[in-house]
Amino acid sequence: MYLGAFNQKYRELFIRKWMQQCADFNIPLVQKYKIQQVLSDNSQIMEWQECFLPTDLLSEQNAVIIQNCIHWPYIIDPQSQANIWIRNFWKVGQLVICKMNDSELFMKIEQCIRFGKPFLIENVEEWLDPILDSVFQKDIYKKGFNLMIKLGDIEVQYN
Repeated sequence: MYLGAFNQKYRELFIRKWMQQCADFNIPLVQKYKIQQVLSDNSQIMEWQECFLPTDLLSEQNAVIIQNCIHWPYIIDPQSQANIWIRNFWKVGQLVICKMNDSELFMKIEQCIRFGKPFLIENVEEWLDPILDSVFQKDIYKKGFNLMIKLGDIEVQYN
């Protein structure tokens, strides 16, 4: 069950309904179920909080989703809390940060894909350049012995 798009109230409602369905089918589970305890541990959560992740349950769940999602996450962050956490957690020296209107955006993304560096695009509007679709969808394929991804017209070795 994916709950990333929902606020805390709806997440709790869905989890209660899910727990009730498990009980209806006699599926054993703990009564105090927390997704962040299943997909992370207390030391991981403490590490995130040291990097300025807010201590509320919703932020912890969002961090778990970001760490375990299949596709790259899109984050709506009007208070810049996730931005601050991402910058601290992935360290600015390692993390490459760009805005959508940056003239070197595609070159920086290509380098990050090639060298396995984390990348943050800030202040994204409602429209994303279609050249980035295969990157955002993690459309990775094998060519010979290499993993590749298309960035517009070019094939980039995926690391």
